[in-house]
Amino acid sequence: MTKHLTQRPYPTPEPRSFNDWCNDLGLKCVGNCPTDTRLLTFDEFHLVPNAVFYRVADTSLYGFWRKYGNVWTEDRTVQEWLDDYGQELVEPTDKELSELNLYLDWDGFMDWSAGIITDKESNKPSLLQRLFHTIFSS
Repeated sequence: MTKHLTQRPYPTPEPRSFNDWCNDLGLKCVGNCPTDTRLLTFDEFHLVPNAVFYRVADTSLYGFWRKYGNVWTEDRTVQEWLDDYGQELVEPTDKELSELNLYLDWDGFMDWSAGIITDKESNKPSLLQRLFHTIFSS
């Protein structure tokens, strides 16, 4: 799991409760969704085990990292990962289409998209697909 345990080169939002993070980022939590009110940093919020998030609203806080060049590949939705890396789904299923607002870190997106994405500009398999094929077919 690629999580940010060092200081970012840009400011992160102030700590807040789990529910406040969800509300302020426009996310809905499914699974292990803490109800306590202890304050969490942005990274601690993302490290809650077995919490699955879907983006359900546009908020002013969501995407704060993009103002600073997004050098840390912060979590984002499946659709945003696809758009940011010039990828598209290959013959998507209804389930895959329903998960475009699933909010994932880089590793989560790589797991989710394995074998089902291609470069938008061509119909050939993407670099990621070729890499996964090479690794897992050996």
